Amino acid sequence: MIHPVLWCALLAASAGCNSTDYDASSVFRYNESANLTSLDPAFARTLEPIWVVDQLYDGLVELDANLNVQPLIADSYYSEEEGTKWVFVLRDDVRFAAHPDVPGLATGRRLTAQDVVFSLNRLRDPQVASSGRWILDALDSSSEGEGLVARGVDTVEFKLKQPFPPFLGLLATAYANVVAPEAVEYFGADFRRNPVGSGPFKLAWWLEDVACVLHRNEGYWERDDVGEQLPYMDAVHISFASDMGAEYQGLLQGKFDFMSGLHPAYMEEMLEFDGTLREEHAPTVRMETTPFLKTDYIGFFVEPSEQGWYPLQDEAVRNAL
Repeated sequence: MIHPVLWCALLAASAGCNSTDYDASSVFRYNESANLTSLDPAFARTLEPIWVVDQLYDGLVELDANLNVQPLIADSYYSEEEGTKWVFVLRDDVRFAAHPDVPGLATGRRLTAQDVVFSLNRLRDPQVASSGRWILDALDSSSEGEGLVARGVDTVEFKLKQPFPPFLGLLATAYANVVAPEAVEYFGADFRRNPVGSGPFKLAWWLEDVACVLHRNEGYWERDDVGEQLPYMDAVHISFASDMGAEYQGLLQGKFDFMSGLHPAYMEEMLEFDGTLREEHAPTVRMETTPFLKTDYIGFFVEPSEQGWYPLQDEAVRNAL
């Protein structure tokens, strides 16, 4: 599976901030042309924050490379009552990253079922106004806890209005990542800049419009197949250069280890006519392609106009398009 932790390991290293002397092989560097606005999972609506949020937090489940749902901080899960009840049993070795300023988190602490319930209920809080509230629409609001209950320290139960197969997949989104309640309470509205989760990395610093640096979470729970603790990287360095040309040149010059997508202006320089990498770039650049699921919405203006009827008012024309 392509876990966010392994994403960093597969795609290489980063330079870090000026005040830190990193081995270049242990830092992953990339550019984000759109600046981050929040590191709070409740507002992880687009790819830019999702990539970073998934390094800072973990959720109950995740998607593997084949888009199958797999347990993450849940040790196991199962359904009952004809698919209207889902039960998740948590691992006992998942801890929030330590934060010296937050009472109760100076050395970190175990993540519990109550933390999962708190985090997901934040999505439904009108004061938070999360764009991710919709992922919980399937819950039965008339049942106990409005469909979401913690049973002791390690068990979370969801009660749905009716069987809803996509529900597990929705819990794999960045919206459903688990936050530390103490940090949310301590930082208030500024939690967007002071994230505390149980993910493979923790925030070192973030200077908006300039750069963001994540450091390895030394207390991270996950290990690879041979027992080595993840993540492999010591740090992630994210630049915010809006110029696509600067990003492209940075990749060729070795300043960045990764670039997602290619601007049309550089297609002919980088790629052959058939879409393969040009031979002259092969020694320094590795191109990877993967299926990408994307949904676009097309809106039609169909109200009567002063000019009278026009083709898009015809449903048959819109269906043809």
